[in-house]
Amino acid sequence: MSVGGGFTSLAPVRAPAPEVPAPAHADASRRPWQATAQYGVSPFVNSYTRPLPSYAETFSGPGYYTPPPKSSVWATLALVFALLGVVLSVPALLAIVFGHIGVVQTRNNLMRGRGLAMAALVLGYVVVGFWALLLTAFWLSG
Repeated sequence: MSVGGGFTSLAPVRAPAPEVPAPAHADASRRPWQATAQYGVSPFVNSYTRPLPSYAETFSGPGYYTPPPKSSVWATLALVFALLGVVLSVPALLAIVFGHIGVVQTRNNLMRGRGLAMAALVLGYVVVGFWALLLTAFWLSG
């Protein structure tokens, strides 16, 4: 039987911590982090702290969002006039003009609607081309 009443100790035996000698030229005006920086260890990094999160982690939670850019009114108007131009033919000319304005506005991604402007340009040019071919055919035949 052992000395402790039959039970053995489960706690590990630790050796005493080594003593670190104080620097010879301790300056009272130095801040604590400056005094420990000479040893290469920051007093703010220990087993209870973790590294600071990155900027993206810090500002990606709720309440921090980037609002979407505004839509280009010219691009929307260009598509409307392009669709009207399919039936009436004259608004297709305005669709081409407004489509080019919409493309210029959305060039540097500060505004949305580049796809609308491009679709209006394509549709406007197709409609104007169709009507130009149709009028040329009537003029040549008659």
